[in-house]
Amino acid sequence: MRPLQLISILTTTVAVVCSLYAPQPIQRVLAAHFGVGLQTSALFITVALLPLSIAPLAYGLLLERIQARRMLMVSVLGLALATTALAFCDSLRPFLALRFAQGLLIPAALTGLMTYVATHSRPEAVQRSMAFYVAATIFGGFFGRFMAGLLTTAFDWRAPFGAIGLALSACLVLLLSLDPDARARFERIRPSAMPEILRRPAFLRVYLIIFCCFFVYTGLLNFLPHRLASLDSGISEMRIGAAYLGYLMGIAAALTSRRLCRILGGERNAMLAGLALHMTATALFALPWLTTAFLSMFPFCAGMFFVHALAPGLLNSLSDQNRGMVNGLYIAFYYTGGTLGSFLPGLVYARFGWTALVTVLCGMLGLALLLARGLCLATQAQAAPASEG
Repeated sequence: MRPLQLISILTTTVAVVCSLYAPQPIQRVLAAHFGVGLQTSALFITVALLPLSIAPLAYGLLLERIQARRMLMVSVLGLALATTALAFCDSLRPFLALRFAQGLLIPAALTGLMTYVATHSRPEAVQRSMAFYVAATIFGGFFGRFMAGLLTTAFDWRAPFGAIGLALSACLVLLLSLDPDARARFERIRPSAMPEILRRPAFLRVYLIIFCCFFVYTGLLNFLPHRLASLDSGISEMRIGAAYLGYLMGIAAALTSRRLCRILGGERNAMLAGLALHMTATALFALPWLTTAFLSMFPFCAGMFFVHALAPGLLNSLSDQNRGMVNGLYIAFYYTGGTLGSFLPGLVYARFGWTALVTVLCGMLGLALLLARGLCLATQAQAAPASEG
């Protein structure tokens, strides 16, 4: 892959992920504009995450026959139009409809980007290129939030959507540098394989662990702007966006996960350590200090992305067939946890307060720790039939 092509891929990845998370730090402004409360404002993220929980499986059949470049051009064009249109919404329903449309287009764009990286990198450079891709998705998650808060403070809430729409339009020009002959080669999805995979103890445990992790991650981040505003009524959207700076720790966690895994003595111990860090940082958010919330974001994100970096490798090391379905189910559990986490904790927050919300989230991570403790036995049970065969 030529340097210009890699730059085009990474820039587009950042822009696409920015479009997903931009509304999160400016929920208060959007809620005031549309005249809605805390629970309804959570839908700004929920409706975009919802298609991501099912789209990766649904796209499997379609993408076998579509060129990666063509899929990218169409999905990024649609995403640019939908994102720009958000800036012109004056009522809630069209806004949520456009967010849902974004949720349908984002997985197509990200799948095309990831596929292009995998099929156009030299075999010895695939892991390095994929590491850059993962880092770009994490950076996009931070930059989308920070930039939205900054532009909203400097201008108004419409500015971030206009800026991201313009950036996605510019990415269309960059994507013209990609070679047009890449086809997305995915293993054909067999629905009958799903119950077979879910009956495997190790697989189900890993799926439930990542479900719990992303439930907690999205649940805390989606309601964090309201919490920060309760601690400091004069806080600006720019400072709320800056609170997500700890998100960048995810890049370091993802890039060093394999080395740390070896130091900690394997995937099980490493996953336990990541979950313990994630849970400890989550508990710190219960403290009533703004500085603690800002600082806790760093270990909170590091723990989450460390587990997220380890889990797919563990699944694929245990799977000798149906990897398309194995990975598709992982993404489905991941985003289903995120979808539910972006909304359900708000019910607890609205009725019982922030401390109760944090307690529920810590309980979810406690469940994930119990699942991880049993992962060693489940892994052995999974490996036994393979060795007998």
